[in-house]
Amino acid sequence: MLKPAAQAAALWSRGAHSAFYQLPLWMSQDHTQAPILFLSDFDSPRIRYVVQWLSDYWSVPVRWVNEADFLTSTASPRLHYAQTRIIDDAVFIQAGSHLINGAPPYRLSDVVNPEHAANAPFGFDVLAAMFCLLARTEEYLPFTPDSHDRFSAKSDSAYHLGYLQQPMADVWGKQLAQLLEKQYPRLVFHWPKPTSLPTFDIDMAFAYQARGFARNLYNKIRFLAYHKQWPTPHNDPYNRYAFIKHALQEQQSRWFWLVCRSNPPLDPAVDIEARLFRQTVQFCSQFADMGIHPSYNSLNNHEIISEEKSVLSRILGTDITHSRQHFLRFRLPTTYRMLLEAGITYDYSMGYADAVGFRAGTSRSFMWYDFENDCSTPLHIQPFALMDVTLKNYLHLSPQAAIDLVKQLRQTVFETHGCWSFVWHNTSFDKTSGWFGWEAVFWSVLEPYPSE
Repeated sequence: MLKPAAQAAALWSRGAHSAFYQLPLWMSQDHTQAPILFLSDFDSPRIRYVVQWLSDYWSVPVRWVNEADFLTSTASPRLHYAQTRIIDDAVFIQAGSHLINGAPPYRLSDVVNPEHAANAPFGFDVLAAMFCLLARTEEYLPFTPDSHDRFSAKSDSAYHLGYLQQPMADVWGKQLAQLLEKQYPRLVFHWPKPTSLPTFDIDMAFAYQARGFARNLYNKIRFLAYHKQWPTPHNDPYNRYAFIKHALQEQQSRWFWLVCRSNPPLDPAVDIEARLFRQTVQFCSQFADMGIHPSYNSLNNHEIISEEKSVLSRILGTDITHSRQHFLRFRLPTTYRMLLEAGITYDYSMGYADAVGFRAGTSRSFMWYDFENDCSTPLHIQPFALMDVTLKNYLHLSPQAAIDLVKQLRQTVFETHGCWSFVWHNTSFDKTSGWFGWEAVFWSVLEPYPSE
């Protein structure tokens, strides 16, 4: 028996596939481009998922057809995915076995090998490679977790192949489009404009306020000894909310709040009942979308996620649908199924703590594919390219070296028409805690693209 979230996902997926057979999901009324005809030796939810992802990326409809229609529609652009080529004037991708129903999970290094598809334009099954990244098939295989029980970048074959700092699914999607354009010069791809989505994690809203009487007193005495002034909400080094609001200049952003009972050092939350904390959350909700930051032990505990979602919902008086896991602790498929069960429809945890880059091979939002149940789900995944503590504490970069890396990653996202998203913490503005000089890095990651 499937659990409730899996049942909902399976129903959603079956409904999508049912519509797919009649009219592709991506064929909206504003499409004027003639569709790309797609023929495959076999059908599966995995193939349909990755082809739909490509169509969304290209803003071009893709229509599945039978062999007779494929052979006779000589005026239409055609994409052939099969073991053996049947015509010479269609773009051909030699299919492997990874996208067949029930095929086991696999690593990217199992696919990106010229020996597997020597006659294909890419030298490998590029649809299986993109699916591997998007569906995170490697994370369903045995791996050695890091000290926080996470799948780390060092467990990812994309890291070892040197692909992690490129959104390879996007790169391959664009290269496939170029092959189609070369074969069919009248085919036009409508690439999306690159966008930015700053995101912020609020693990500890204040350094010296709303921490309980005893801790407040202790922290205030420490602040007084160091700064020679009494701490107030206005000079609290973690209270940079008005500054960030001004810096955003009306850019869309997401904020994720740790609203658990304090459990230091892993969950160093402030007093969530304190009026100052609630007022701060409500202030930030005036200019950004709010989400939960499920606490350290939530990765396999549905009750924790639901309780913390209820806390933030009560503070804001609205339902919460956005989430990012604290410490980026999640396991597939367990954590994502629990998020769906809790009513979360947007997750922002898809990235690494120990490396920068593109964990799912894309910078763009996509639908989570439950590999274990072999179905697409209603959970939107927004990846991020880097996190502040990754640059400073994991990679040990200087501020200038961090800025140089930011420029490189931003340019990659721009060239692939993606979404530049990053994680920053309110605590990373505290110059007395080792963040001196890092405000310049913040300004470099925050810079919008010219088209925005």
